[in-house]
Amino acid sequence: MGLRVGIPRALWYYSYYPFWRTFFESLGAKVVDSGPTSRDTLNMGVDETVSEACVPIKVFVGHVKSLIKRWEKREIDAIFMPRYVNWSGRTVYCPKFLGLPDMIRYSFSDLPKLIEVRLDARRRPLALLRACNTIRKELGAPRRLLLGAYVKALRTLHRHNELLRQGVSPLDSIASTAGGTSVNATSGKVAGETREDREARDNRETPVIRLAVLGYPYLIYDRYVNLGLLDKLKNLGVEVITAECVWPHLVQKEASKFIKNLFWTYSDMVAKAGYYFLDLDANEAKPEAHRIDGIIHITAFGCGPDAMVDKLLELKARQLSKPFLPLTLDEHTGEAGALTRLEAFVDMLKRRCMTAG
Repeated sequence: MGLRVGIPRALWYYSYYPFWRTFFESLGAKVVDSGPTSRDTLNMGVDETVSEACVPIKVFVGHVKSLIKRWEKREIDAIFMPRYVNWSGRTVYCPKFLGLPDMIRYSFSDLPKLIEVRLDARRRPLALLRACNTIRKELGAPRRLLLGAYVKALRTLHRHNELLRQGVSPLDSIASTAGGTSVNATSGKVAGETREDREARDNRETPVIRLAVLGYPYLIYDRYVNLGLLDKLKNLGVEVITAECVWPHLVQKEASKFIKNLFWTYSDMVAKAGYYFLDLDANEAKPEAHRIDGIIHITAFGCGPDAMVDKLLELKARQLSKPFLPLTLDEHTGEAGALTRLEAFVDMLKRRCMTAG
């Protein structure tokens, strides 16, 4: 039986989990994720972190704690803890990403084996392949399996990204690339939905407005942290589009509108995606499906880069007279208050569309 490796379902999970799951499994390991975020997950993270930490970090630590509990029950043998520095060669990840292995080591006195690799595409050629080779050695897998596992993982990640561009959520894409469900590429719907799911979808209002919901993937797609935001918007008759729906080369074209790149990877992506959506009306060549009626920006309380991105998007939206709603989340955010703000924002947009029509 291969090594059982636990992976926290937080932070980089939504972007890169399909790659790592495929790679580990191709080398004979069994991958166990920590499961969906819950109140218990968040509470465990709050208990183990300093109060100044942002809610995504608290959630991550909570997921690690849940994996430690599974290790104590002998359900896993190790936890995968990469040190994300740079993936694309351009920007770096938030300093808290860089320090995650150290943060976890000093937060818990009793830990399983940590499989730690440094991912920095700036310093060494083939940095990802080198990191994968380090993991192979940790697993004790033969060298002859490395290249095949690496290529298979890259293909899975490419398929994951293709599904995201088609409007499939990361969680549905992850299930699909694992072979658990099939996804209709044209509609973005997951096959096998229940009758209740279909009835709820059929009873929704026909979308009359389209909103770009922007933010870090681990805020946008964690249903507990974001209070079910995307589902609530769809139930209000809103068509939702996110930064993940746009190919990166289109987003990167917005770089000329900035004096310089933002330092942090996800912040840079969100800011440029916001400019891409906001400037669509000025460019007839851009897809009609990407034209929006407004933007909702989801931020984490206490996140410095988030505050800068929020101001950039607010100023750009004001300049172009586009409706803009900032929504800040932390462990104390109430569902009722957030829903009231969403309903008011959507109602205002619907009235505006009716008046314009």
